Amino acid sequence: MPKRPPQWSINATAKRIEFDDSKFVNALFRNYGDDDLCKVFGVLSKNANIENIKVQGCKVGDAGSRAMREGLSENCSVVEFLFCDCVLGPKKFKRILQGMAANEELEITDLTFTNCSLDDRAIRYFDEVLITPPPDNGMICKSLSIINLSNNKIGDRGAAALSYLLGSDSLLSKLHLNNNRIGDKGAKALAEKIKGNRMLHTLSLGYNLIGIEGGVALAKGLEKNKFLVCLELQSNSIGAAGALEFARVL
Repeated sequence: MPKRPPQWSINATAKRIEFDDSKFVNALFRNYGDDDLCKVFGVLSKNANIENIKVQGCKVGDAGSRAMREGLSENCSVVEFLFCDCVLGPKKFKRILQGMAANEELEITDLTFTNCSLDDRAIRYFDEVLITPPPDNGMICKSLSIINLSNNKIGDRGAAALSYLLGSDSLLSKLHLNNNRIGDKGAKALAEKIKGNRMLHTLSLGYNLIGIEGGVALAKGLEKNKFLVCLELQSNSIGAAGALEFARVL
Protein backbone atom coordinates (compact mmCIF):
# COMPACT_ATOMS: atom_id res chain seq x y z
CA MET A 1 0.00 0.00 0.00
CA PRO A 2 1.57 3.35 -1.01
CA LYS A 3 2.43 5.74 1.77
CA ARG A 4 0.25 8.81 2.01
CA PRO A 5 1.97 12.08 1.15
CA PRO A 6 2.90 14.18 4.19
CA GLN A 7 0.29 16.66 5.27
CA TRP A 8 0.46 19.82 7.28
CA SER A 9 0.01 19.85 11.03
CA ILE A 10 -0.42 23.26 12.59
CA ASN A 11 1.34 23.71 15.91
CA ALA A 12 -0.38 26.76 17.35
CA THR A 13 1.61 26.80 20.56
CA ALA A 14 5.03 26.91 18.97
CA LYS A 15 3.69 29.02 16.10
CA ARG A 16 5.22 26.93 13.36
CA ILE A 17 4.07 24.62 10.60
CA GLU A 18 5.49 21.11 10.55
CA PHE A 19 5.02 17.99 8.43
CA ASP A 20 3.02 15.10 9.85
CA ASP A 21 2.20 11.73 8.32
CA SER A 22 -1.27 11.55 9.88
CA LYS A 23 -4.25 13.22 8.29
CA PHE A 24 -4.48 16.83 9.43
CA VAL A 25 -7.13 18.92 7.73
CA ASN A 26 -7.71 21.55 10.44
CA ALA A 27 -5.59 24.62 11.12
CA LEU A 28 -6.03 26.78 14.22
CA PHE A 29 -4.11 30.06 14.48
CA ARG A 30 -4.68 31.56 17.92
CA ASN A 31 -3.15 34.80 19.20
CA TYR A 32 -0.81 35.14 16.23
CA GLY A 33 0.89 38.38 15.30
CA ASP A 34 1.04 39.80 11.81
CA ASP A 35 4.45 38.32 10.98
CA ASP A 36 3.32 34.82 11.97
CA LEU A 37 0.18 35.13 9.86
CA CYS A 38 2.29 36.12 6.85
CA LYS A 39 4.41 33.00 7.28
CA VAL A 40 1.61 30.48 7.71
CA PHE A 41 -0.62 31.82 4.95
CA GLY A 42 2.39 31.95 2.65
CA VAL A 43 2.80 28.21 3.16
CA LEU A 44 -0.91 27.38 3.10
CA SER A 45 -1.28 28.88 -0.34
CA LYS A 46 0.71 25.89 -1.60
CA ASN A 47 -1.01 23.29 0.57
CA ALA A 48 -3.65 20.97 -0.84
CA ASN A 49 -4.79 19.25 2.36
CA ILE A 50 -6.06 21.88 4.79
CA GLU A 51 -9.85 22.14 4.66
CA ASN A 52 -10.72 24.09 7.82
CA ILE A 53 -8.97 27.28 8.93
CA LYS A 54 -9.76 29.11 12.17
CA VAL A 55 -8.12 32.43 13.00
CA GLN A 56 -8.84 33.48 16.59
CA GLY A 57 -7.65 36.43 18.65
CA CYS A 58 -4.96 37.41 16.15
CA LYS A 59 -3.50 40.86 15.54
CA VAL A 60 -4.08 41.27 11.83
CA GLY A 61 -2.15 44.03 10.11
CA ASP A 62 -1.93 45.14 6.50
CA ALA A 63 0.76 42.58 5.67
CA GLY A 64 -1.21 39.74 7.29
CA SER A 65 -4.41 40.59 5.41
CA ARG A 66 -2.47 40.71 2.14
CA ALA A 67 -0.98 37.29 2.89
CA MET A 68 -4.50 35.95 3.53
CA ARG A 69 -5.68 37.38 0.22
CA GLU A 70 -2.82 35.70 -1.62
CA GLY A 71 -3.28 32.42 0.24
CA LEU A 72 -7.01 32.22 -0.45
CA SER A 73 -6.53 33.19 -4.08
CA GLU A 74 -4.19 30.21 -4.63
CA ASN A 75 -5.50 27.51 -2.27
CA CYS A 76 -8.14 25.11 -3.60
CA SER A 77 -8.72 22.87 -0.57
CA VAL A 78 -10.22 25.19 2.08
CA VAL A 79 -13.96 24.71 2.59
CA GLU A 80 -14.41 26.30 6.03
CA PHE A 81 -12.93 29.68 7.01
CA LEU A 82 -13.61 30.92 10.55
CA PHE A 83 -12.40 34.29 11.78
CA CYS A 84 -13.26 35.32 15.34
CA ASP A 85 -12.22 37.73 18.08
CA CYS A 86 -10.03 39.81 15.74
CA VAL A 87 -10.41 43.52 14.98
CA LEU A 88 -10.69 44.04 11.22
CA GLY A 89 -11.00 47.33 9.41
CA PRO A 90 -12.85 47.63 6.10
CA LYS A 91 -9.67 47.42 3.99
CA LYS A 92 -8.40 44.25 5.67
CA PHE A 93 -11.81 42.63 5.42
CA LYS A 94 -11.99 43.56 1.73
CA ARG A 95 -8.61 41.94 1.01
CA ILE A 96 -9.75 38.62 2.49
CA LEU A 97 -12.94 38.67 0.40
CA GLN A 98 -10.91 39.56 -2.70
CA GLY A 99 -8.82 36.43 -2.22
CA MET A 100 -11.97 34.31 -2.21
CA ALA A 101 -13.52 36.05 -5.21
CA ALA A 102 -10.33 35.76 -7.29
CA ASN A 103 -10.13 31.98 -6.93
CA GLU A 104 -12.58 30.22 -9.24
CA GLU A 105 -11.58 26.79 -7.91
CA LEU A 106 -12.01 27.63 -4.22
CA GLU A 107 -15.28 26.22 -2.86
CA ILE A 108 -15.73 27.62 0.63
CA THR A 109 -19.02 26.48 2.12
CA ASP A 110 -18.78 27.93 5.64
CA LEU A 111 -17.64 31.53 6.19
CA THR A 112 -17.51 33.05 9.68
CA PHE A 113 -16.47 36.49 10.89
CA THR A 114 -17.69 36.85 14.49
CA ASN A 115 -16.70 39.52 16.99
CA CYS A 116 -14.51 41.28 14.42
CA SER A 117 -15.93 44.81 14.82
CA LEU A 118 -17.34 44.75 11.27
CA ASP A 119 -19.59 47.73 10.57
CA ASP A 120 -21.62 48.83 7.57
CA ARG A 121 -18.52 50.23 5.85
CA ALA A 122 -16.89 46.81 5.97
CA ILE A 123 -20.01 44.86 5.05
CA ARG A 124 -20.55 46.88 1.87
CA TYR A 125 -17.57 44.94 0.49
CA PHE A 126 -19.69 41.80 0.57
CA ASP A 127 -21.87 43.56 -1.96
CA GLU A 128 -18.92 44.97 -3.91
CA VAL A 129 -16.67 41.89 -3.98
CA LEU A 130 -18.83 38.78 -3.60
CA ILE A 131 -22.08 39.76 -5.33
CA THR A 132 -22.44 40.30 -9.05
CA PRO A 133 -23.90 43.66 -10.13
CA PRO A 134 -27.55 44.20 -11.13
CA PRO A 135 -29.64 42.78 -12.65
CA ASP A 136 -28.18 39.41 -11.64
CA ASN A 137 -27.18 40.11 -8.02
CA GLY A 138 -25.91 36.56 -7.51
CA MET A 139 -23.01 35.36 -5.39
CA ILE A 140 -19.63 34.99 -7.05
CA CYS A 141 -18.77 32.32 -4.47
CA LYS A 142 -21.77 30.13 -5.20
CA SER A 143 -20.52 27.34 -2.92
CA LEU A 144 -21.25 29.37 0.24
CA SER A 145 -23.83 27.58 2.38
CA ILE A 146 -23.30 29.13 5.83
CA ILE A 147 -22.39 32.73 6.67
CA ASN A 148 -22.00 33.81 10.29
CA LEU A 149 -21.51 37.52 10.98
CA SER A 150 -22.80 37.58 14.55
CA ASN A 151 -21.41 39.84 17.30
CA ASN A 152 -20.40 42.72 15.07
CA LYS A 153 -21.62 46.28 14.45
CA ILE A 154 -23.75 45.71 11.36
CA GLY A 155 -26.60 48.16 10.94
CA ASP A 156 -29.43 48.69 8.46
CA ARG A 157 -27.20 49.51 5.50
CA GLY A 158 -25.11 46.42 6.12
CA ALA A 159 -28.23 44.25 6.37
CA ALA A 160 -29.53 45.71 3.10
CA ALA A 161 -26.23 44.86 1.39
CA LEU A 162 -26.30 41.34 2.82
CA SER A 163 -29.87 40.83 1.61
CA TYR A 164 -28.49 40.40 -1.92
CA LEU A 165 -26.83 37.20 -0.71
CA LEU A 166 -30.35 35.76 -0.77
CA GLY A 167 -30.76 35.98 -4.53
CA SER A 168 -32.67 33.33 -6.41
CA ASP A 169 -29.46 31.48 -7.41
CA SER A 170 -28.03 31.44 -3.89
CA LEU A 171 -27.22 28.15 -2.18
CA LEU A 172 -27.04 29.85 1.22
CA SER A 173 -28.83 27.75 3.84
CA LYS A 174 -27.88 29.63 7.02
CA LEU A 175 -27.32 33.34 7.65
CA HIS A 176 -26.44 34.29 11.23
CA LEU A 177 -26.62 37.99 12.15
CA ASN A 178 -27.21 37.81 15.90
CA ASN A 179 -26.07 40.61 18.21
CA ASN A 180 -25.64 43.41 15.69
CA ARG A 181 -27.33 46.80 15.23
CA ILE A 182 -29.96 45.91 12.65
CA GLY A 183 -33.19 47.88 12.89
CA ASP A 184 -36.47 48.02 11.01
CA LYS A 185 -35.00 49.13 7.67
CA GLY A 186 -32.52 46.27 7.63
CA ALA A 187 -35.20 43.79 8.66
CA LYS A 188 -37.45 45.00 5.84
CA ALA A 189 -34.67 44.53 3.27
CA LEU A 190 -34.08 40.96 4.44
CA ALA A 191 -37.83 40.27 4.58
CA GLU A 192 -38.27 41.31 0.97
CA LYS A 193 -35.54 38.93 -0.20
CA ILE A 194 -36.71 35.88 1.73
CA LYS A 195 -40.05 35.98 -0.08
CA GLY A 196 -38.58 34.41 -3.19
CA ASN A 197 -35.78 32.39 -1.62
CA ARG A 198 -36.04 28.59 -1.60
CA MET A 199 -32.71 27.59 -0.07
CA LEU A 200 -32.40 29.52 3.20
CA HIS A 201 -33.70 27.54 6.16
CA THR A 202 -32.10 29.48 9.06
CA LEU A 203 -32.03 33.25 9.56
CA SER A 204 -30.71 34.42 12.93
CA LEU A 205 -31.52 38.00 13.93
CA GLY A 206 -31.56 37.78 17.71
CA TYR A 207 -30.28 40.59 19.91
CA ASN A 208 -30.71 43.37 17.35
CA LEU A 209 -32.77 46.59 17.25
CA ILE A 210 -35.75 45.34 15.27
CA GLY A 211 -39.04 46.96 16.19
CA ILE A 212 -42.69 46.48 15.31
CA GLU A 213 -42.34 47.48 11.62
CA GLY A 214 -39.43 45.14 11.09
CA GLY A 215 -41.19 42.31 12.90
CA VAL A 216 -44.35 42.70 10.81
CA ALA A 217 -42.28 42.81 7.60
CA LEU A 218 -40.43 39.61 8.52
CA ALA A 219 -43.71 37.86 9.31
CA LYS A 220 -45.10 38.83 5.90
CA GLY A 221 -41.89 37.66 4.26
CA LEU A 222 -42.21 34.34 6.07
CA GLU A 223 -45.79 34.04 4.82
CA LYS A 224 -44.48 33.95 1.23
CA ASN A 225 -41.69 31.50 2.09
CA LYS A 226 -42.39 27.82 2.76
CA PHE A 227 -38.74 26.81 3.10
CA LEU A 228 -37.44 28.91 6.02
CA VAL A 229 -37.79 26.73 9.12
CA CYS A 230 -35.85 28.75 11.73
CA LEU A 231 -36.16 32.50 12.24
CA GLU A 232 -34.50 33.74 15.43
CA LEU A 233 -35.76 37.05 16.80
CA GLN A 234 -35.11 36.82 20.54
CA SER A 235 -34.35 40.04 22.42
CA ASN A 236 -35.78 42.38 19.79
CA SER A 237 -38.76 44.71 20.26
CA ILE A 238 -41.32 43.50 17.74
CA GLY A 239 -44.12 44.16 20.22
CA ALA A 240 -47.59 42.70 20.37
CA ALA A 241 -48.35 43.72 16.78
CA GLY A 242 -45.32 41.86 15.48
CA ALA A 243 -46.10 38.81 17.56
CA LEU A 244 -49.73 38.80 16.37
CA GLU A 245 -48.57 38.96 12.75
CA PHE A 246 -46.37 35.94 13.28
CA ALA A 247 -49.25 34.15 14.98
CA ARG A 248 -51.46 34.88 11.98
CA VAL A 249 -48.83 33.59 9.53
CA LEU A 250 -48.00 30.48 11.51
